Amino acid sequence: MTLTGFPIFIEEILFAAVIIFVTTLIYKFLMNQNEVRELKEKLKEKQARTKELQKTNPEEAKRLMGETLKLSNKQFRMTMKPMMVSLILIIIVLPILAEMYGDKIVTIEDNKGVLNLDEKTYNLELTEEKLILENTECKIPCNDQIVGDYKWDINLEGENQVKFSRIVVLLPFTLPYFGNDFGWLFWYILISLIFNSIFRKILGVQI
Repeated sequence: MTLTGFPIFIEEILFAAVIIFVTTLIYKFLMNQNEVRELKEKLKEKQARTKELQKTNPEEAKRLMGETLKLSNKQFRMTMKPMMVSLILIIIVLPILAEMYGDKIVTIEDNKGVLNLDEKTYNLELTEEKLILENTECKIPCNDQIVGDYKWDINLEGENQVKFSRIVVLLPFTLPYFGNDFGWLFWYILISLIFNSIFRKILGVQI
């Protein structure tokens, strides 16, 4: 059972929206947005001018490159404070999300183990790479297995551990390198990038 009662992928969308909105506000109020905007315009102009002069006037181009570097360093220094505050927030939040949605590791002793999930206990047995969980069994690796209210990819982790990787999003097709399911972290990163772009545009935040 999730905190909100929604499916995990929706609950993560809600959490990501709140977190990214807060971090966007941090950048908005801890950085002088007008100064950042002017700085970016100057950088763009100097970079374009440097490109024009590289062949006709190398010395002037070199001088402009030095000025561009100084402006870039200034821009970086301006982002340091909001970046550190945002990083602290992420460091606090990510372990909480990992605990809520992350993998479950079950230690096997004498071919048996116990999976604790949502205040429920599931007994499992592992024999010759075949996993028996309650009234179901599969040959490891087991994909898209339903345990409790969720789907899991199940794999061996070392010699005496079984890893249950929670599936947050299951695609109707397979992507190269990614497969057809996403775990909590990949899904969080993906939707965070989307929300970051949306909120920066809405709030007029320059980074």
